[in-house]
Amino acid sequence: MRDQEQRAERLREAAQKAAPGLTFEGLPQPFGWAPTRHMRARVSGSELQSVVLRQSWSTETHETECRLYRSLLGHLPVRTAALVGVFELDDDEPAWMILEDLGTDHLRADSHDHRRRLLKALGMLHGTGRELGLADGSVVSVFRPSDGEQADWTELLASGNRDLGIEDWMAGFAENTLGQLEAGSYTLLHGDIDFSNFVVAGGEVAFLDWEKANWGPPGLDIGPLMEYVREDEELEAYVEGWEGVGGGLPIAARQWARLGEIYDCVRWICYYLRAKRNGADPGPEWKAQYYDPRTRRLSLLRDQT
Repeated sequence: MRDQEQRAERLREAAQKAAPGLTFEGLPQPFGWAPTRHMRARVSGSELQSVVLRQSWSTETHETECRLYRSLLGHLPVRTAALVGVFELDDDEPAWMILEDLGTDHLRADSHDHRRRLLKALGMLHGTGRELGLADGSVVSVFRPSDGEQADWTELLASGNRDLGIEDWMAGFAENTLGQLEAGSYTLLHGDIDFSNFVVAGGEVAFLDWEKANWGPPGLDIGPLMEYVREDEELEAYVEGWEGVGGGLPIAARQWARLGEIYDCVRWICYYLRAKRNGADPGPEWKAQYYDPRTRRLSLLRDQT
């Protein structure tokens, strides 16, 4: 406990130096699913009453997020936290960000209204983001399957391991999907579509955690949501958001969603296959929760072709 208090005190002191216009009152308190890198602190001296201290996963993702905050995020039609400051605590650790605290009213996957509002906000982000011209990779990374995490997907899926539900058609199906995604329209993606990364703040859907933002096909953001979408009307909210800021969609939203869902299934499947190959099997519970449902879903998506 003493070590935790000492670390919290060091965080407070470092944050105070990085944001001299604020007064940090008391020690920052851990929260969330990664409490060692998420802290909430009460402050005074401005209109802010509290801020979030968040440590980046890596130096690369920290630099990506800082570039976004300093160049683009304040000019998008979706709400995001304001960047107050940055600081380093230890030389051998990724840096920290001081962010506006947008509260804890996270979106819920089981709420029709929340799903619809999130899809509309993503449509607004993508409809605006496609005009930003980020293909040179100077602000965010660019989706390139040949040299990204997808580079070994064909090899992994060609293993033909029937005991793990791998079928002969999967490698070609995944390769075809990647080709369609890469050949389609690109835009600014949030890149980490988990309901914990979105809150309702001031009546608006606010986006948190831009560390995985990239320039790529819209389906990559839509796909992870499709396992929760129950009605076509929800996906229409995406179209509404896009057309409200960016004109007509280049292709049907349903086509993007389908490609994105296939991609998301294959991504989880290959994550598991790669882990087993490297001797880091995440275990039977992880397999039952994340892997098995996606091998079954991938088969259904193929049958719908």
